[in-house]
Amino acid sequence: MKITEIIEDFENSKRLILSENLSFDDLSEQMIDLCKSKLNLLRKHILISDFDDPQREINFYKHEKPILVSELYFYCNMSDFYLRFHKIGKKSKKKLIRKYLIKCEDFICKNLEIVKYYEGGSDLMDEVYFTRKSSSELVSKREVINILVNEDFNCYYSNLISEIKAVTRMHMELSDIQNNFEEFILNNQGSKINEIEKLEWSGSKTDFIELVYALYFSKSINNGKTPIIKIQRILSQVINIDSEIDIYNTFKEIKNRKQTTKYIDKLKDDFEFETK
Repeated sequence: MKITEIIEDFENSKRLILSENLSFDDLSEQMIDLCKSKLNLLRKHILISDFDDPQREINFYKHEKPILVSELYFYCNMSDFYLRFHKIGKKSKKKLIRKYLIKCEDFICKNLEIVKYYEGGSDLMDEVYFTRKSSSELVSKREVINILVNEDFNCYYSNLISEIKAVTRMHMELSDIQNNFEEFILNNQGSKINEIEKLEWSGSKTDFIELVYALYFSKSINNGKTPIIKIQRILSQVINIDSEIDIYNTFKEIKNRKQTTKYIDKLKDDFEFETK
């Protein structure tokens, strides 16, 4: 496949993924896999065919490769953001957004000279900025995604332009979240509830409490560091059962009955029967 065909195939695959209305985690995973796959194809193509002339190489590193690499940077960085974002409380979420926005702004300011050069449409320094030979000595000075580090495929300023594009896009998205914070939180909670409601607990409330205590006593959740009330609350949302069950009185009843592990024993029997 030619370079233009690989990039066109990337754009078509990207449109298809975006049309599926995926959660951000699923979207990010698919986009990262897609970017890496197409970048590998581009790398193999260049290792075999190389470029016909310097201008073709400049065009590739200045305009074509950044299309894919900027997407890769964006989804990797936003995945890191959301991983932290979902683990913290409301006030901490706001602080995290501000922290990431400041990092984005600092990065753009630090690289303002190349931003102006690129966005201004200049081409005076293209042979220095966007050819592998001129930028090869800079590779060791900059941390880049592993797939990009190859002396026959890497171009320092191409990667930098890609990251600038990704950071600019990230800043816009984070600013939008910041400006519509309450709505964003509400919408995300709503989508999670809708997904949760698809699961229905068909056992008894006592069975549920027995399961909760078994998970708690076995330290199967966060190595036993999560309080049992929190385990009950989260699991009750996942399987759509009343979270106001009196967990302590129910546990007393379980301890006082003749067969304390009635539900756990049933799980064991059912599992053994199905695996014979």
